[in-house]
Amino acid sequence: CVADAVPRRLGLGQLRALRALARQVTTLLELRHSAAAVARTATRRTESERLHMELLPLLGGELRAPLAELRRGVELLRDLDFCPAGVAAGIGAAVHAHAPELVRLLDNLLRMADPDDGGVGLTWGEVDLNALIDWAVREVRPIAEARDVHLRLSAGPPALVSADARRLAQAMSHLMFCAVKFTPPNGRIRVRVAGGTVTPTAELHVLGLRDDPATVFPHLVNGTLRTGTATTPETSAGSDEGLAALKTILDAHHATVVLCDGPDDGTAFHVVFPPAA
Repeated sequence: CVADAVPRRLGLGQLRALRALARQVTTLLELRHSAAAVARTATRRTESERLHMELLPLLGGELRAPLAELRRGVELLRDLDFCPAGVAAGIGAAVHAHAPELVRLLDNLLRMADPDDGGVGLTWGEVDLNALIDWAVREVRPIAEARDVHLRLSAGPPALVSADARRLAQAMSHLMFCAVKFTPPNGRIRVRVAGGTVTPTAELHVLGLRDDPATVFPHLVNGTLRTGTATTPETSAGSDEGLAALKTILDAHHATVVLCDGPDDGTAFHVVFPPAA
């Protein structure tokens, strides 16, 4: 941390960049919170599916025998004059033997019926990918200008996707922020939306990325055209929780990140979304 002896006067571009950085911090915090909620929801869904698979054989067969035995015991207990002490003791033993299994079944049914997913999930709607990318670019542009990185957006045809508009826009903004962060001065980033309504795709074309893209973005590529090199804690963003949260949000939207790069053509990121239903 460096403290100036004399307060410095910041230019308009620097002030805009600082405000944009502050918004990026807020975006990152919201992304991490939302990603954690999505992960909890996925965990509970997996647990519910497991309980469902366990309950099917119980309800179909294993539960019939103890219920039938308890039913017969209740019928005998209704006529105390013809119920010997040994029979009553046997009925009590059967109740004690089968009660834990029935209680476990009831607990599982209550857990499956509980609507609380432990956190706020995603709010889905139909949105044009162009609008989300336009917002993301505007959020990052002041930072790019402060770093002398040329950031250009080319709008494409309407590309409707099913998405949580706010979270997906934040995810794309953080992706572009990372691209700007690792692009040296005088680098260029071109952003465009392609694919239309068939294969909505957000494309980032980066010229001048100073590190191996597979090292910079190790969490993101779930479908790739190349093989990345090994990462190290000193040079990679592998510990970047923001990128991990970003990948969680993209995975929740069933997006595929394709990365390809060459020595002369720069690095291209294609984030491909399924079309809106």
